[in-house]
Amino acid sequence: YHVCLWVLVIALPVCANLLHGDRPADSGLRLDNLLSSGRQVLIATLLMGVLVAVVGLAAPGRQPVDWRKIAQDAAPIFAFAVVQQYAMQAFVLRRLRQSGVAAPLAVAITVACFGFMHMPNPVLTGVTMAAAIVWCTLFVRRPNLIALGASHCLLTLLVRSLWPRAWHLGLAIGPKVIERAQEFGWW
Repeated sequence: YHVCLWVLVIALPVCANLLHGDRPADSGLRLDNLLSSGRQVLIATLLMGVLVAVVGLAAPGRQPVDWRKIAQDAAPIFAFAVVQQYAMQAFVLRRLRQSGVAAPLAVAITVACFGFMHMPNPVLTGVTMAAAIVWCTLFVRRPNLIALGASHCLLTLLVRSLWPRAWHLGLAIGPKVIERAQEFGWW
């Protein structure tokens, strides 16, 4: 399962981009627009983050925030968030746009693909699809994977830290969801 995930998320997009002759900047790996992209991403992230925080802080059964764990996990989560953004934006969204698909439809297809990658976790699938709408729209305007990766990382840390673990099943995807669902008494 993990091998398939890594092939889909990393190997396939990188190979396709190399075959198409994409430069890193074409894929959103760039610094020249980091500030302009970052401003837009920051505003969107703050709005989404406030929503996540309000829901989490109002949730029954919430655990205390473990700041040490957040600090410890921030770098690996950021790295994996950039990888996921690369697969979503630089591969799926860009290829759809290059094939002539209009931006709104390309965003919708990309969001569906991203949601599918987080199945069968219903909460995580829904949350990631909602965030992906924003991220894809921002990437179409100003492609920058660093800013989007930071947004993805921050929101992941907020959901994981503020929402009850039973809601998001520890961010599990794939076969692990069934084990975690049983652990948390979903059935």
